[in-house]
Amino acid sequence: MPKTVQARYGSGVLKDAPAQQPSAAPFLSLISPQLPPALEEISVPAYVIDSGGRIRWLNEAAKQLVGDCTGRMFTTVIDPEDIPRAKSRFHRNLHGDGHRDFAIDIVTADGSEQLVEISSVPLRSRHRAIGMFGLVRPRTETGKRPPKIGGGLTSRQHEILELLADGSSTDQIAAQLHISRETVRNHVRHLTKRLGAKSRLEAVAVARREGLL
Repeated sequence: MPKTVQARYGSGVLKDAPAQQPSAAPFLSLISPQLPPALEEISVPAYVIDSGGRIRWLNEAAKQLVGDCTGRMFTTVIDPEDIPRAKSRFHRNLHGDGHRDFAIDIVTADGSEQLVEISSVPLRSRHRAIGMFGLVRPRTETGKRPPKIGGGLTSRQHEILELLADGSSTDQIAAQLHISRETVRNHVRHLTKRLGAKSRLEAVAVARREGLL
């Protein structure tokens, strides 16, 4: 039975109100020195990447997965086809604009590719993002899963999708990417079909819902 305190209302009647729960901050401050060694020992791969995209820390489980690549850019462990979208996702997540859960192909320590799910959060100091902390797990075959980066779109289609999300017109996209207006229309037509959308606005909405933006 939760404790209650008496609260006085305008009528002067005292009524029971839920007691305020104690803050978790003191306990977290107490155990914070123990978190780094605990993260080293857990069997779930964990990592820290700085704001420039360089891997600064990997726990033992992560090293077993991709090798000890501390000090290297995070893109060195990403499937080359996914690197442009992975970079875009990293920068969006770093500034709090993207989905923090997603799936991606990585290159493991033995050189093979493996599809994994990433859950990441920005690390902040004085209201500024200084890096990303994340957990990695093999992608499951059942249940709700994060969308894979790209969603089957080509890198050019994904680039155009991002410009559409920014509100760019056909002419603006053509000028920025140095391609013809007709080429832009073809890409838009294909990406809307791939996303099962009937318009540009719907394509952007679907992409945001599926974590592609």
